[in-house]
Parts: sequence; C-alpha cells; structure tokens
Amino acid sequence: MATYEISADSIKRAFGRLARTTDAAVRGAVDAVRKLEGEATAGQAASDAQAMGMGQAPGEASAQVADAQVPSAPVSAVPDPEPTTREAPVATATPVEPAASPKPAASPAPRPLAEYAHQGCCTFERDRLSASARRAYQAILDGVLAYRPRIQLFGVTEAEIDDAYEAMRRSTPEVFWLDGYGLQCVSQMGRIWELEPSYRIDRDEAARLLAEMEERSRPLIDALAQLPAPEQRVQAAHNALILNAVYSDTGDPFEYTAVGALVRGKAVCSGFAYAFKYLMDRLEVPCLVVRGTAASAPSWDDPERHSWNLVELDGRWTHVDVTYDLGFSRAKRYPHLAYLGVSDEEIAPTHRWERDALPAATLSLGCYRRRGRCVSGWDELAGLFDLTLARDRRCAFQLDERLARSGIEPGAPIEPEVIAQKIYDVAGASIRGSITEPVTLALIRDDVMHVYEVTVE
Repeated sequence: MATYEISADSIKRAFGRLARTTDAAVRGAVDAVRKLEGEATAGQAASDAQAMGMGQAPGEASAQVADAQVPSAPVSAVPDPEPTTREAPVATATPVEPAASPKPAASPAPRPLAEYAHQGCCTFERDRLSASARRAYQAILDGVLAYRPRIQLFGVTEAEIDDAYEAMRRSTPEVFWLDGYGLQCVSQMGRIWELEPSYRIDRDEAARLLAEMEERSRPLIDALAQLPAPEQRVQAAHNALILNAVYSDTGDPFEYTAVGALVRGKAVCSGFAYAFKYLMDRLEVPCLVVRGTAASAPSWDDPERHSWNLVELDGRWTHVDVTYDLGFSRAKRYPHLAYLGVSDEEIAPTHRWERDALPAATLSLGCYRRRGRCVSGWDELAGLFDLTLARDRRCAFQLDERLARSGIEPGAPIEPEVIAQKIYDVAGASIRGSITEPVTLALIRDDVMHVYEVTVE
C-alpha cells in the first residue's frame, strides 16, 4: 500500500463546499481529491527522497420491541458513560467556516430517522455479543430510531442489556441524541425488561440535525469515494476533520457527538471519533470507536478518558487518533500524521484500552517513512533541511528511534530538550547563508512519536 496526502488547500476547497449540493460543488470536491499525486508537493517530496538516496517517495501531501402500556418509575438509571475529555495535545487552530447553505424554497417532507442510519460494513461490535444481547442490540436501535418512550426486551439479562446498549452506541454515530436510559425489570423469571431511553432533544430537532449532517458531508464523501484505495480515503477523512474543526470542550453535549465535528466544527475527542466513524461507514471502511485513557507522556502521571478509532485495511487493523494529530497540526495547514495508521505497540506509550475486547492492531502505515521523511542520521536531516527549509520555510519529519537516542547512554531515558536543541542547531546551520533576512525558527515537538516540524518565521 502507498500513502498519499491531499494538500490542505485542496481539502479546504472541497470541505468548504459541504453546505452546497450543486453538481459544481461535487465536481470541485472530486477534482481537489484527484490531485493526490499531481500537485507540486508530491514532486517536491519525491525529489527530496531521491536526493537523499532513498528512492521515489509519495508527496506530503430479534428481541421484541413494543411501547409499554403501564408506565412506572425505573429501578435503575444508566446514563451514558461520562463524556471523554482527553484534550488535543496542543490546541492551535481556528475552524474553516463552511459556505452558507442556500435556504430551500420549501421544507422537505420529514424522513424516518432510520433512513439516516448507515449500517456500515463493520459488524464487530454486534457480533461479539451473545445471541440474546444481539437481539437486545437490534431492539434498542430500532426503538431509539423510532423515538419510542419505552422499549420492552425479552429473554435477556441486565448485563447483556448494558453490553448491547454500549455496542449500539459505539456502532451508530447517528444516535447522537441519546443521554442514557432507565431500566425496570418487569419479570425476573421471564427476564423481561422495560428500557426507557433518555432523549436530549425532540424528534424533529434530531431529524433536522441528521439531515444537515448528511447534506454537509455528502460532497466530501462522494469525492473521497472516488479514491481507488481505502487507505487514501482514511487519510483524506483524517485530514479533512483536522483542517475544518477545532478541539472544544465547553460542556455543549453536541461536542461529544458527530454533529459537533461535522456540523458545528468543534468537538472533543469522542466527537471526532464518532465523526470519523460516520465517514468511514459511508466509505465502506471497517471502523470502530475505541474508548480508553490517554496521557501526554509515557509517565502516565495524569491520564484522562479518551476516544479514538480502529480501522481495518487489507484485513489488518490500525489505530487512527484524529484528536492527537489535530493537537500537533499548527495553523491547520499541514496535518500531523504521527497517529494516522499506527500499531498497538506504537500507540501504547500514550494510550490504554481494553485490548482483549478489540482486534489487535498489527498494521503500521509509517506515513513519514513512506514519504522519505524518517531520518536515521543528523547528516541526513541536514540534507533534508537544505532541500526544504529555504524553499518551503517548513519541514516535517520523524527521527528514527536509534537517532533519537544517539548521544545518550544505553538504557537512559531520552532527553527531549537535548534532541530539540540539536534540531535547532542543524536547522540554523542549514538556513545560514540561504536566507538573508532576520528569521525565527519554530519547532513543534511530538516527543513520544519523535515527529517534529520546523518552520521559518
């Protein structure tokens, strides 16, 4: 598989038209995406790699459901899990506002909510449930899409109901209006239960937001569907979310949903994870939402709840954390790629999750290595700077693990400040003489993944 990059400007042109549904807007989005290997950045990265002796490289670039007849107070209330609040490692950007949508001449007839829900191609969450829990899963999904005030479940235990509900929530980003549920046992012997969903908004508002999310994302999805490889669609969706939404944790419930990222342009980590799954489902790429904890450093001094994604490419799973890459994407022009397509081992220093409950992620895309931007020597880094800093006034790269430890005693912890100073020194020597005006070097550091970006300001 090859790794590609869609340029920031191309993505912005495509994603900025999300609110427009004309043929011209769709054609524009498709044209932007098709520039994958034809833009100047592709040629630049290829020449960089060749100059370094690394060869050609891609450019940067069924349980019964019924309305209960006898209302009664629930004996237990089960809210949604507390919202994940893992902040992007570095908050840096402002959203790219989509173009204003023209007002329709007349309101379309309301559609059933079930028509907005996409089954996707990934049934992992449902398949791992017991047979009775799977029936409860479908019953709950059908019930909440129909906005039923009460849903009756038969032949299932309370634990299975909880598993079914959680699996349904992780699998269905469209049911963003749910806010937990109440549960009452009608018959312990018959294992009959009455589940009362809690809805944040009324049905009409849910339908309106589903329609808006569909309308805004359709041109992008149509454009990305033209890409020949699933890996390209994954990276394009990852980049589009980074370039057009910001991390925001103001307490707005929608920030924890796909609506936050896809409609309002601001979300927390769970909002980005659900939005990414929403796009992957429609692009026929198997995708899961992962809930766990994360820390900004391997020391794990201050872990927080966090959400990200697993995607399956060519039969192998890999992690995608849009939120972490967003945090390192300065000015939202050049998406950080360190957490795009990484294995369990690569992400484990900063992420923890219930490994036994999810597929093992053995695939690593190695985005920087495939672009010829993973350097294994300081002379090699100097050569890369000579090719890029004066010309582009920026350079993003990854240090090989052995290089990151060079000059440090074996077994000793890596000293990020020493590495940062070395990068500054090499960059300064590179631009000395080639840039005559006074400039400042800025460094964005991802010390865990050893990914850095130097800019000349």
